[in-house]
Amino acid sequence: SDVADQDYFRALSKRPLDDGAMFIGPSTTSRLMPSWHMNLARPLRNRDGSFAGVVVAMLQISALGSFYNVGDIGSHGLVAVMGMEQGVLRFIMGQSRADPGTSIADSGMFGAMRSSPNSVWVGRTAPDGIERVHGFREITGQGLGVIVGVDRADAMSATGRRSEPRDARMP
Repeated sequence: SDVADQDYFRALSKRPLDDGAMFIGPSTTSRLMPSWHMNLARPLRNRDGSFAGVVVAMLQISALGSFYNVGDIGSHGLVAVMGMEQGVLRFIMGQSRADPGTSIADSGMFGAMRSSPNSVWVGRTAPDGIERVHGFREITGQGLGVIVGVDRADAMSATGRRSEPRDARMP
């Protein structure tokens, strides 16, 4: 297929050498796959190292949803993948319903993640405004960040149970 007009082809054809990095595109829909997906691509090289084309896999966003179902992050939790450069959501699963491609660049959450990409932050989640405890993790070399958010009240409920008075006989 002629994919010369696709972002992954343009990006990979401009790389003079194979740097080993996979192209991970934004969430999108296309004529080949009308459901939300991300294109994952690697360049093909001729023997002399010149560009010969691309190999592309389309990862359905719904497949990422299985990670949400595995973890127990409560009824108000969320899992998201975000582009670190532009602050655009690639994937979000949970109570917060936003389409892939939604910008959160002007939010406190994005600012917190940019300033400390591998950390924990408590604040209001973009785009729904619910106060959560967020775990941030940057995917090194890919320009992506993963966010896991747990409702603040759910996260702190265990702390409340631990601070209840103990029996006087207990040390």
